[in-house]
Amino acid sequence: MDIEINDYEILDRANQFRDAADILKQSNKLIPTELNACLACELYLKYLVYFKKDHVDKKPVAHLKRVHDLKALYGECDDNTKIEIKKKMGMDFEDKLENVKENFKIVRYDYEFEKVVYSPGFLINFMNVLSEMCNS
Repeated sequence: MDIEINDYEILDRANQFRDAADILKQSNKLIPTELNACLACELYLKYLVYFKKDHVDKKPVAHLKRVHDLKALYGECDDNTKIEIKKKMGMDFEDKLENVKENFKIVRYDYEFEKVVYSPGFLINFMNVLSEMCNS
């Protein structure tokens, strides 16, 4: 028996992580802000790729890739979605995304890495752009 996940569940979780990032930002807790923003971005991108792009309401969980790489998920978006994101984020968007594509995995254990690129401002902006696209 395949467990199915619906588009509302993905969007609801993404919105919860977005709200948590906003609260943490106000408290000046930058690492948890960035982690929650990364998770929100990941879920918004999965919503755009797996639900909105395919125009479906439900999918078996097995069809959703368990990936945290934001650039890989962005790469799976359709061309119109990519154009809209780039337009709202700016021309250097893909370069900045490359720098933080796996920050969900890296920032959690930042003390284990010699160099970590923190970018809560970029990720919060990306999160807000994706939120607007998914919730409209």
